Amino acid sequence: MRGEGAQFAKWAVNRDGELRFAGGYQAKLGQWAWKGRLTSAQSDAIDTIVREARWLSGVPVVGNSTVHDASDAPPKKWQVRVAGPASDRAFEVIGPNSAVLAVWSVFEQAGKARFSGELNRLPQGDLDRYMRERRVQEQAGQQIAEQERE
Repeated sequence: MRGEGAQFAKWAVNRDGELRFAGGYQAKLGQWAWKGRLTSAQSDAIDTIVREARWLSGVPVVGNSTVHDASDAPPKKWQVRVAGPASDRAFEVIGPNSAVLAVWSVFEQAGKARFSGELNRLPQGDLDRYMRERRVQEQAGQQIAEQERE
Protein backbone atom coordinates (compact mmCIF):
# COMPACT_ATOMS: atom_id res chain seq x y z
CA MET A 1 0.00 0.00 0.00
CA ARG A 2 1.38 3.41 -0.95
CA GLY A 3 0.24 6.86 0.00
CA GLU A 4 1.17 10.06 -1.78
CA GLY A 5 0.73 13.73 -0.96
CA ALA A 6 2.08 15.05 2.29
CA GLN A 7 3.94 11.78 2.74
CA PHE A 8 5.22 8.93 0.65
CA ALA A 9 5.19 5.62 2.42
CA LYS A 10 5.14 2.02 1.35
CA TRP A 11 3.85 -0.85 3.48
CA ALA A 12 3.79 -4.52 2.53
CA VAL A 13 2.71 -7.69 4.28
CA ASN A 14 3.60 -11.11 2.96
CA ARG A 15 1.54 -14.25 3.48
CA ASP A 16 3.32 -15.27 6.70
CA GLY A 17 2.67 -11.92 8.42
CA GLU A 18 5.99 -10.19 7.83
CA LEU A 19 5.41 -6.43 7.66
CA ARG A 20 7.81 -4.18 5.75
CA PHE A 21 7.96 -0.40 5.66
CA ALA A 22 9.76 2.29 3.72
CA GLY A 23 9.16 6.02 3.87
CA GLY A 24 10.17 9.03 1.84
CA TYR A 25 13.12 8.58 -0.48
CA GLN A 26 13.62 4.92 0.48
CA ALA A 27 10.04 4.16 -0.54
CA LYS A 28 10.53 5.83 -3.92
CA LEU A 29 13.68 3.77 -4.47
CA GLY A 30 11.95 0.55 -3.44
CA GLN A 31 14.24 0.01 -0.43
CA TRP A 32 12.76 -1.27 2.84
CA ALA A 33 13.65 0.65 6.00
CA TRP A 34 12.62 -2.09 8.43
CA LYS A 35 10.78 -5.36 8.79
CA GLY A 36 8.56 -6.61 11.57
CA ARG A 37 5.64 -8.94 12.20
CA LEU A 38 1.92 -8.48 12.49
CA THR A 39 0.18 -9.98 15.48
CA SER A 40 -2.57 -12.50 14.76
CA ALA A 41 -5.14 -9.87 15.79
CA GLN A 42 -3.66 -7.37 13.32
CA SER A 43 -3.64 -9.98 10.54
CA ASP A 44 -7.25 -10.85 11.31
CA ALA A 45 -8.22 -7.17 11.24
CA ILE A 46 -6.62 -6.69 7.83
CA ASP A 47 -8.28 -9.87 6.49
CA THR A 48 -11.67 -8.57 7.66
CA ILE A 49 -11.14 -5.15 6.09
CA VAL A 50 -10.02 -6.67 2.77
CA ARG A 51 -13.00 -9.03 2.73
CA GLU A 52 -15.60 -6.39 3.68
CA ALA A 53 -14.20 -3.87 1.17
CA ARG A 54 -14.23 -6.60 -1.53
CA TRP A 55 -10.64 -5.86 -2.50
CA LEU A 56 -10.21 -9.40 -3.89
CA SER A 57 -13.73 -10.20 -5.05
CA GLY A 58 -16.15 -8.14 -7.08
CA VAL A 59 -15.81 -4.40 -7.39
CA PRO A 60 -13.68 -2.91 -4.57
CA VAL A 61 -15.57 -0.56 -2.27
CA VAL A 62 -13.70 2.71 -2.77
CA GLY A 63 -16.44 5.30 -2.44
CA ASN A 64 -16.90 5.33 1.33
CA SER A 65 -15.01 8.54 2.09
CA THR A 66 -14.45 9.80 5.59
CA VAL A 67 -13.79 13.30 6.89
CA HIS A 68 -10.43 14.07 8.50
CA ASP A 69 -8.98 17.07 10.24
CA ALA A 70 -6.77 19.04 7.85
CA SER A 71 -3.82 18.86 10.26
CA ASP A 72 -4.01 15.06 10.19
CA ALA A 73 -4.86 14.67 6.51
CA PRO A 74 -3.94 11.31 4.99
CA PRO A 75 -2.39 11.08 1.56
CA LYS A 76 -4.73 12.04 -1.27
CA LYS A 77 -3.90 9.10 -3.52
CA TRP A 78 -3.53 5.46 -2.51
CA GLN A 79 -2.14 2.62 -4.60
CA VAL A 80 -3.38 -0.72 -3.26
CA ARG A 81 -2.20 -4.18 -4.27
CA VAL A 82 -3.71 -7.24 -2.66
CA ALA A 83 -2.65 -10.85 -3.19
CA GLY A 84 -5.11 -13.57 -2.29
CA PRO A 85 -4.93 -17.35 -2.53
CA ALA A 86 -6.59 -17.39 -5.96
CA SER A 87 -6.16 -13.87 -7.32
CA ASP A 88 -4.19 -10.66 -7.12
CA ARG A 89 -5.58 -7.19 -7.57
CA ALA A 90 -4.21 -3.67 -7.90
CA PHE A 91 -6.21 -0.46 -7.90
CA GLU A 92 -5.97 3.21 -6.98
CA VAL A 93 -8.11 5.13 -4.52
CA ILE A 94 -8.33 8.91 -4.69
CA GLY A 95 -9.19 10.72 -1.48
CA PRO A 96 -9.78 9.37 1.99
CA ASN A 97 -11.37 5.93 2.21
CA SER A 98 -12.40 4.19 5.41
CA ALA A 99 -11.07 0.75 4.42
CA VAL A 100 -7.72 2.13 3.28
CA LEU A 101 -7.42 4.25 6.41
CA ALA A 102 -8.29 1.25 8.60
CA VAL A 103 -5.51 -0.86 7.03
CA TRP A 104 -3.12 2.10 7.27
CA SER A 105 -3.98 2.40 10.96
CA VAL A 106 -3.21 -1.28 11.58
CA PHE A 107 0.13 -0.85 9.79
CA GLU A 108 0.98 2.22 11.89
CA GLN A 109 0.09 0.41 15.14
CA ALA A 110 2.32 -2.50 14.14
CA GLY A 111 5.11 -0.08 13.23
CA LYS A 112 4.90 1.73 16.54
CA ALA A 113 5.00 -1.57 18.43
CA ARG A 114 8.57 -2.13 17.21
CA PHE A 115 9.69 0.59 19.63
CA SER A 116 8.09 -0.94 22.72
CA GLY A 117 11.11 -3.14 23.52
CA GLU A 118 13.49 -0.19 23.37
CA LEU A 119 11.15 2.02 25.40
CA ASN A 120 10.72 -0.65 28.07
CA ARG A 121 14.51 -0.88 28.49
CA LEU A 122 14.85 2.85 29.20
CA PRO A 123 15.08 3.92 32.84
CA GLN A 124 11.72 4.85 34.27
CA GLY A 125 11.20 8.24 35.84
CA ASP A 126 11.36 8.27 39.62
CA LEU A 127 10.01 11.46 41.20
CA ASP A 128 11.27 10.62 44.70
CA ARG A 129 14.80 10.04 43.41
CA TYR A 130 14.65 13.28 41.42
CA MET A 131 13.59 15.26 44.51
CA ARG A 132 16.37 13.71 46.66
CA GLU A 133 18.98 14.58 44.02
CA ARG A 134 17.59 18.08 43.72
CA ARG A 135 17.81 18.63 47.49
CA VAL A 136 21.42 17.43 47.47
CA GLN A 137 22.24 19.83 44.64
CA GLU A 138 20.52 22.72 46.41
CA GLN A 139 22.41 21.99 49.64
CA ALA A 140 25.69 21.79 47.75
CA GLY A 141 24.90 25.12 46.09
CA GLN A 142 24.13 26.71 49.47
CA GLN A 143 27.40 25.42 50.95
CA ILE A 144 29.40 26.85 48.04
CA ALA A 145 27.63 30.20 48.41
CA GLU A 146 28.39 30.27 52.16
CA GLN A 147 32.06 29.46 51.52
CA GLU A 148 32.31 32.26 48.96
CA ARG A 149 30.87 34.76 51.47
CA GLU A 150 33.51 33.87 54.06
